[in-house]
Amino acid sequence: MFRWLAIALVILASAATAPAQLSVRLRLDRDRYLLYEGITATVQVDNFGAGPVKLEDAESAPWLRLQVFSKGGQPISIVGSGFLAGSTTLKPGEAIARSANLVAFYRIREVGEYRVRAIVKAAGLGGAFQSNDLVFTVVGGRTLWSKSLGVAQEKDKNTWRTFALVNLRLDPYDRLYARIENEREDLVYGVIPLGPSVTLGAPRAEVDRNARLHILHQTAPRHFNYTVISMNGIVLKRDAFSDFESRPELRRGEDGELKVIGGEKIAASPSVVPLYKKPEPPQ
Repeated sequence: MFRWLAIALVILASAATAPAQLSVRLRLDRDRYLLYEGITATVQVDNFGAGPVKLEDAESAPWLRLQVFSKGGQPISIVGSGFLAGSTTLKPGEAIARSANLVAFYRIREVGEYRVRAIVKAAGLGGAFQSNDLVFTVVGGRTLWSKSLGVAQEKDKNTWRTFALVNLRLDPYDRLYARIENEREDLVYGVIPLGPSVTLGAPRAEVDRNARLHILHQTAPRHFNYTVISMNGIVLKRDAFSDFESRPELRRGEDGELKVIGGEKIAASPSVVPLYKKPEPPQ
């Protein structure tokens, strides 16, 4: 009798826990970032249970929470209302992935080492499901060029911008970034990746009369990237040039506008230019 009772208890316990089979995995595209660069964290949730699982955001308790800690274990505070993943239902055997820019939702404002994890709560399952922990480092990089100037705005108001080119070593390549900020008001408008950078020649940067930043830099032998960025960190143009017949140079034309003179244009600006590449979901 006791043996049959024990078997029945095991069956009931198995039935009670079967639906609560969620797997949570966290991924970053790399482990080293420039200060204020976008840090995309991707969370994948798999439902290995026999029934559907509802994942619903509530005002005070979103179903997906990301926790970020400093090297010393201090939690990093949230910016604004935080990240909301959007309500959904996971069918048996189904998986979803959600991505968030950690810099946009957490006060990662200093260089140093950080740790991040994901927590998932599902209605009706009780408890929480935690992902793996990941460690990443934020560094300051090396400033190659900078220029600060006052910028006229509407209604006779002026503002301030500092434009900078920053180099970050990501083995095996150097990477070039443009940073646009208002140091007087402690605002950063963008840290935009410009691609690989080689030491064959220094990058050339100029600001035009409309406060747009123009950058021409060499990414590989016989290959140059030309990028134009607005004063608010929006990429307006991306072109590529070769130097088989002549070397491309950033110059002002007779009309005073900055443009690339020489070289051979090999690629035109795409219609939509993402500032940060979204990593693929974890496998």
